[in-house]
Amino acid sequence: MNRVRHNQSDTPDTARMRSGVVRTLVIAVLVIAGLAAFYVVPRQASSIVSSAVEVPQPNLEGVDQELVATFNQVRDAVVREPENDERWGAFAMLCDAHGLYDVAKRCYQRARALDKVDFRWAYHEGCLLSTQGENPGAAIKAYEEAVRLRNDFAPAHVRLAIQETLRGNYVNARLAYRKALSIEPESAAALRGLGQLELATDNPEAAVTYLERAVGRNAVDRGTLSSLAQAYLRLGRESDADTVATRAQSAPSHFEMEDPERARVERLSVNPASVYARAKQLLDNGDFAQAVSKFTDVRRMLPRDPYAPLFQAVAYLKLGSFTESRQAFEAAASLKSELESADQAYRLFMEALWDYRTQYLGTAWYKATPDVVQEALSDFSQAAATEPEYVGPRGFLTWGTTLCRMGRLEEGLAKFRESVRLDPQYEKGLYNIGATLEELGRPQEAVDYYRKAASLNPRGNSAIRLSQLTNG
Repeated sequence: MNRVRHNQSDTPDTARMRSGVVRTLVIAVLVIAGLAAFYVVPRQASSIVSSAVEVPQPNLEGVDQELVATFNQVRDAVVREPENDERWGAFAMLCDAHGLYDVAKRCYQRARALDKVDFRWAYHEGCLLSTQGENPGAAIKAYEEAVRLRNDFAPAHVRLAIQETLRGNYVNARLAYRKALSIEPESAAALRGLGQLELATDNPEAAVTYLERAVGRNAVDRGTLSSLAQAYLRLGRESDADTVATRAQSAPSHFEMEDPERARVERLSVNPASVYARAKQLLDNGDFAQAVSKFTDVRRMLPRDPYAPLFQAVAYLKLGSFTESRQAFEAAASLKSELESADQAYRLFMEALWDYRTQYLGTAWYKATPDVVQEALSDFSQAAATEPEYVGPRGFLTWGTTLCRMGRLEEGLAKFRESVRLDPQYEKGLYNIGATLEELGRPQEAVDYYRKAASLNPRGNSAIRLSQLTNG
């Protein structure tokens, strides 16, 4: 008998959790919508000298008044002195810090036009373009201008090297990394980047040299350690590779480069909701490492907010950082009492928690070690016993799929039946019942479920398998 593979369960995205924030976190709700779109508003001339260049005005409707006052003060300074690059740069950095990238980019460009000597404006524009990831060529040009204006600032050379690497310009990238090291011989970022570049270009001996130095300079993130383990393995140093690979499993997922210029921008975040909006944008854009860092800031600013650690848990999970993900999730779960006074908000949050539990269990099977999978399954089962009302069809499907993959077919079958009990039109549940029945040697019973699923999706796996079992 042909062995029928079970469908992988749906991978829950963060849409439902985002809807929870929109309806429950007032402090983030009012800002996220307001910071999403920008437009130019001409100011009344009054006693302020007008500029030939329009000063952009972010839409700050609904934003915290403290932040509005800050923006107005900095923007008014630009309007009063429209030929002052420092004024434009300060406004650009403030917008940059709060995720107002379109406005920030225009202001950085204006500052560059006014002062063709100060490297900061080209550098920050390059960082902003790199964050957006839409035009790597423009980011490279901005960094090239920055290092031309100030050739002794190592982080600029490192960031230029990263962009060159992404474009496949390995010769240019190597030169930029080496320039950074000539300025700061113990730059962890440069050592790390150059080591990974040497590994990518099949030079494991050089890779080991640089990566070991990077680790010695406290670059102990998962990416650095994993690269070092690969380099050891290519050199036949299996014992060293195993040791470092084991260390990498529990290492932090994100490497943060020391950069005093960008630190100045980060410190301008004066409103927690603005930081929240930026963290959410990074998560939505798939920049999970940066999202983790930003949600750390949010959690510090809003220690009683249950959603910030939950979003951070999702970001960690996307990075494969199971230990950190679980810790953040547990922090979120411990704060759910903050919402108990509002029934709807509490239910939405609990549904978001269960979305995460389901995603964690499904992801663990593919990316985690067997002990983590077993632990995730045990936690899921215990939680389901105490909160059965929150286990939806997708949860039962993932639960059953994991059990079947562990060889526990009868238990898995029972969970698939639960998914269909909750939603009789759940095609994937019906298909998995059929697949499990086949594996149990009961193909005739499977036909009925394949037929039901095929009626819902005539082109799906059930229809194909039904045709095979019934000879068309």
